Amino acid sequence: MMNDSMQVVILTSLISLAGIWILYFWLYISYRVDSFRDELFSLRDELFDIARDGHIDYNHAAYGMLRSHINTAVKKGHKVSFTHFLVSKIFSYNDKAKAAYMESYNERWESAIDELDIETRNKLLEIRRRVITAILFQLVLTSSFLFFTTLSFIIILIFKKMGENTYLLLHKWFGDDVVNDVSDNLAFQTLVGGYED
Repeated sequence: MMNDSMQVVILTSLISLAGIWILYFWLYISYRVDSFRDELFSLRDELFDIARDGHIDYNHAAYGMLRSHINTAVKKGHKVSFTHFLVSKIFSYNDKAKAAYMESYNERWESAIDELDIETRNKLLEIRRRVITAILFQLVLTSSFLFFTTLSFIIILIFKKMGENTYLLLHKWFGDDVVNDVSDNLAFQTLVGGYED
């Protein structure tokens, strides 16, 4: 039979999990979609400015293809997720029609940008690169698994790069008593583990 304190712990744990669920899947994901679309709108504005300044015609194939690419990403921004990406990759693994379309699209893109002067071509390639980067970030930042895996990996890399400065930083953040206590416990566990083998 459960005592009162156990019931309180279970109840607060369930409320906390529900709060995390709401924060992540409703508020955070909604924020990420809005932020992703905002970034794409900014890139589309940059593309428009390049055409407005006379570097490329609004009817040029490269302008139309890149603008269409950005518009499609904006329109389907709510579907840009790692899960959706993975499912679509699985179901279109051997899709010859899709592969042929992508090959044709890439050939048309290369042909279209080859017609441009080097400066304009580089500007369009930079915008395209930033669109693809935004999509990749959206895939990572809207996948709880990838987000926490990537975050953990980045934190580990930062701590490894910092070397002995990590220890000093932890002292600054948490204070000498906490860090020394954790260090002593880790050392003790390591020694005990070593003796038990």
